[in-house]
Amino acid sequence: MSENVYLCEPATVAETANRYYGGDLTPDSGQVQEACARATAKFRSSIRHHLTEQTGLRLVLDGTGTRYLRLPVLEPVIRSVTVCGALTEPVGVSPYGLLEFSSPLPPTLGAVVVELERCGLEHVPEEVSAAVMVEAVMALGRTPGVQSETVGAVSVSYGATGVVGVREQWQEAVENYRIRVGDRA
Repeated sequence: MSENVYLCEPATVAETANRYYGGDLTPDSGQVQEACARATAKFRSSIRHHLTEQTGLRLVLDGTGTRYLRLPVLEPVIRSVTVCGALTEPVGVSPYGLLEFSSPLPPTLGAVVVELERCGLEHVPEEVSAAVMVEAVMALGRTPGVQSETVGAVSVSYGATGVVGVREQWQEAVENYRIRVGDRA
């Protein structure tokens, strides 16, 4: 899978945007590609990892002073782990990216280097794809800058309808796939 794959289908975004806003957007149009890219980047930033499959990653992480280390990935397949330059074998690896070691890691910055064969999900989950698709479609329907205008006695306000339900869908998908680290764990 490509590292820059969108978390939603441009064809679905174009079709939905055309249905709701009118127009003749195509999946390969610059507007649709940009909307998909921005919505995907926003989701990945919210969950703090790439989500989809990646290969050959090298992670340099700080030692925790404990026997556990959280990787910023899902479903890691470990190639090698070195702690302070010494090759080390983790006792366990969870699909959620938690490594367990037989002894505590030193509390040293950059002490752990993890080489991954691959990590991430092979397919984008439906709830993620749906939330990102709606975000991309909403971006295509926004009028940048102008929120409302008044001419004489007529006032018009611009905004997306159904934002509350959309935000709940987005938040639920983010919560289900977020890697919890630091003060947000």
